[in-house]
Parts: sequence; structure tokens; C-alpha cells
Amino acid sequence: MRDIERGRGWISPKIALVVPGDGSVTIVDAITLLFTGSTVPGILVRDDAKRLIVKWSVPDVRADNGRSFAHFDYRASLAKSTGLLDLTAGPRSSERGFRSRGNCRPRRG
Repeated sequence: MRDIERGRGWISPKIALVVPGDGSVTIVDAITLLFTGSTVPGILVRDDAKRLIVKWSVPDVRADNGRSFAHFDYRASLAKSTGLLDLTAGPRSSERGFRSRGNCRPRRG
């Protein structure tokens, strides 16, 4: 992600979206590892020739100021032709959220 400072610590500079091709998706980044100690499952919203859209939630998060959130929701939208990734993040209990943008490099395992 290029502009993570806009995410105020809620958006990791590197995010892995693992899409094995069976309709599932797994997310791993610094946020998921910090709050869950592991990867988190995501929801594959769209996966076609133009775009990949994934949603996921990190449960039981706590901000540095002590405020806690039951769920912090994320949505990643990847334009497959350009590799541009748009990410939004925010607590489920709030209308406000954070945005960031970056480039995705596909890796095959």
C-alpha cells in the first residue's frame, strides 16, 4: 500500500490475499497477525476477468487509545488489468473509515 499513513495504523503496508481458486480466500497482514495471531478467512465478493473484490473482518481489535471494536471490516478491490488495489477499512459500528491504494503483484505458489 502506498499511502498507509491515511489508514492511521489500521492498514498494513503489505497484505496477502490468498485465492486458491476453490472459491475461498485467506488474508494475512500485520493487522490480522497482531489481533488474531493468524490468518483470517475472507469472502470472495467478485472474481472475474476485470476485478477481484474481497471482504474480511478482524474481530476484537483495540486502538492505542484503548478504544475497542468488536469488528474492524476491510474491503479490497483489485483491478486485474493494472494491478491497482483499493482498500477500505473501518469499524463496523462507524460510517467513517480509512482508505488506501497500492499495487498488487500476483504470485503463483
